[in-house]
Amino acid sequence: MAEKSFAAPAREMFGVSFWGLSLAALVLIVLGFVLRHVVVFFLSRYGKGKEEAEKRIDELLVATAVQPVGFAAAMLGVLGAVKVLFISLPPQLEGLDTFATNLIISLFIVDVAWLAFGLTNVLATYIERIAKRTETRLDEQLVPIVRKALKVFVVIIVVVQVIAQMGGDVKGLLAGIGLGGLAFALAARDSIANVFGSVVILADRPFRVGDWIEADGVEGTVEEIGFRSTRIRTFAKSLITVPNSVVGNWAINNWSAMPLRRVKMTVGVGYEATPRQMEAAVEGIREILRNHPQVYKDFFLVYFTEFGESALQIFLYYFTITTVWAEYLQVRQEINLAIMHLLEELGLEIAYPTRTVYVRRDKPPELPPQFREPNDHLRA
Repeated sequence: MAEKSFAAPAREMFGVSFWGLSLAALVLIVLGFVLRHVVVFFLSRYGKGKEEAEKRIDELLVATAVQPVGFAAAMLGVLGAVKVLFISLPPQLEGLDTFATNLIISLFIVDVAWLAFGLTNVLATYIERIAKRTETRLDEQLVPIVRKALKVFVVIIVVVQVIAQMGGDVKGLLAGIGLGGLAFALAARDSIANVFGSVVILADRPFRVGDWIEADGVEGTVEEIGFRSTRIRTFAKSLITVPNSVVGNWAINNWSAMPLRRVKMTVGVGYEATPRQMEAAVEGIREILRNHPQVYKDFFLVYFTEFGESALQIFLYYFTITTVWAEYLQVRQEINLAIMHLLEELGLEIAYPTRTVYVRRDKPPELPPQFREPNDHLRA
């Protein structure tokens, strides 16, 4: 009798056979996947053909939601199929229905996390676009850190929700995390120090992303300021990763913070120059600096400073308005060529190290007779 009552629900429910319910479940699954393709097809057409940087925020939101929404549509069909299929199960197997339902709901939670990850990127893109319209670059440095922090937060929430949905002991998990927090903090003290180092870097702002810095033998362009480390691209195109706790203790030379770029040099003129030629050369070089559009006019020095070993030294000290390396070199080249033309017009030559040796050939003094050797008079 018990066997009959157990088998009856498996064969028929509300006048519908088990195979009929199975067919209905299959139809629901197919409809779910058809709905997914329809949703993906229509949503993916919104903003289609545009580059990522050209898309509006609403277009980015839709593009981000396409796959998660499509997955949710497919899971709705699967959930409906499970509910229909398990209608005919006997009471002894109701736990299987609960497990399957919780599993599908957990997949929904993961799908929401997938969507949240995408929305985090859209939010970061939105903040970046706003930050580019502001004068400060602090916002641009905070964007990667905020993005990573939000993603970590989403992962934690999803893990907790999935454990709770599957019947896990969330309170026990949180209590275990609390007890293990101290041990984790001790084990990860270096990582925590790096996080605080990143906070100090962002607050004090000794450099920013894109700056050319030099410190402790490391020189290059800052590519990223992260939670744990700062990445610097050297001029040899290698990538150096430095923990933020170390960067926070550096004495940093930020070359990009230069308002002007200095030029300090000496021009050597040959000793054949006359005083009037030297005066004309000094004044001519000053005039070259005054007339060049990329030379800072408020302060520069040009003086005949010393008599060198092989040249008369003219000292130049000036600043270029541009700080860009290539443009700076171009300005130096133009100034140097102008100086060469000036000296050529004045009949002066740029000196190079030379040494003149005078050889004196005097007849040696004669020795007294007592110190002479025999036949010395013949040698003389």
